[in-house]
Amino acid sequence: MSKKIALPVKYKVAVVSALNDGKKNASICEQLGLSQSTVSSIWKNRSALLDAHENGVTSAKRFRLCEKNDIDEALLQWFRRQSQIRTPISEPILKIKAERFATVLGYSERFC
Repeated sequence: MSKKIALPVKYKVAVVSALNDGKKNASICEQLGLSQSTVSSIWKNRSALLDAHENGVTSAKRFRLCEKNDIDEALLQWFRRQSQIRTPISEPILKIKAERFATVLGYSERFC
């Protein structure tokens, strides 16, 4: 059994482009060494992939959309300010800050 791999978004967009250009699923599988189910999954999720690609996500292998855009935007602005002053930021710090923004913005449930 082959090892499961996660392809970058730009690679998946290339697969979608090839399918849009009329190439057959089987020929793409053979050319790129992918299974038919992988190519079919990429095609099925093409709208989300193309949206992510348009928003500048190209090297990510997986992406998750935030359901609470206001928390996401506040966290992104905070992160950019901290990056400008070269403050080291770890995952636990991001989680704590996201929870604080959630509290300030009126969310009661835990999401991290």
